[in-house]
Formats: sequence, structure tokens, C-alpha cells
Amino acid sequence: MQIQADLLNCPVKRPKASETTALGAASIWRGLAVKPWSDRGGSAA
Repeated sequence: MQIQADLLNCPVKRPKASETTALGAASIWRGLAVKPWSDRGGSAA
């Protein structure tokens, strides 16, 4: 990531939460638990 930022001459911004992948996966599973979609085809997973 730093190499890309150096090539593009822009700063690297870090998220406050370091476990963003786990948060995204948890959000998908939470969405499946409350069933806002009629089937899994409507989810992003």
C-alpha cells in the first residue's frame, strides 16, 4: 500500500478499526440472520 501511495504521491490513510474485514463479514452474517433478503442471492456474499 505504501508503494502505491508513494507512486501516486498521496498519503496512506489508516482506518480507526484495524479489523475491517472481520467487521464486513460480521455485517453480512448479521444481515443473513435478520433476513432482509429473500435468499442469499440478494446479499453481496
